[in-house]
Amino acid sequence: MVYRYRLLRKIMGQKYAAYDANGNINAFYDSVDSPVPAGLTNVIEITDAQWQTCINNQGQWYVSDGALAPVPPPTAAELLAQAQAAQTAILSAAYAAAINAPVSYTTAAGTTAVFNQNAVAKANLQNAMLASEKSGEWAINLWLSASGAPVTPFTYADLQGLAAAMEAIDAPDYQLLLQLIAQANAATTVAAVQAVVWPS
Repeated sequence: MVYRYRLLRKIMGQKYAAYDANGNINAFYDSVDSPVPAGLTNVIEITDAQWQTCINNQGQWYVSDGALAPVPPPTAAELLAQAQAAQTAILSAAYAAAINAPVSYTTAAGTTAVFNQNAVAKANLQNAMLASEKSGEWAINLWLSASGAPVTPFTYADLQGLAAAMEAIDAPDYQLLLQLIAQANAATTVAAVQAVVWPS
């Protein structure tokens, strides 16, 4: 029985875990199937059971003082920093959605549609107005709604009207975003951070 176990272990090979300067495991090796590359020194021997544990619980184990150890839970400060980073992303996304929200406009011909007003849409509109400024006519006589559907007739006056509709939108001030992010970063608990939300 002992001989059979040793033979089986020889076939399976000795397992190794490679790790970076911070102890994070970044690769596994097997003396039979995938030997440790020459020159690689940040490796330790591990048992088959340890290898299975690491594989099934990725990111939960690391190398400390030359041995496997469970990754310590994040500290309160780390959890707070993570919450602040997440809330900053949430607030930034809400701001982007608010300033890029489509605008409704009714053409001179009486067609009401919703139009994009993101940076690209505004640039396209500005270019169209400049191209037809001298003639006072929009020869293409068509514009695309937010869904990509053609809206026609669409005159030069409609280009101007759509631009005015975009300008009339009460877009949120960038300083509001900065103020909210500053509040989140000044909060001292995760709950307080998450309580800083974009106004509805």
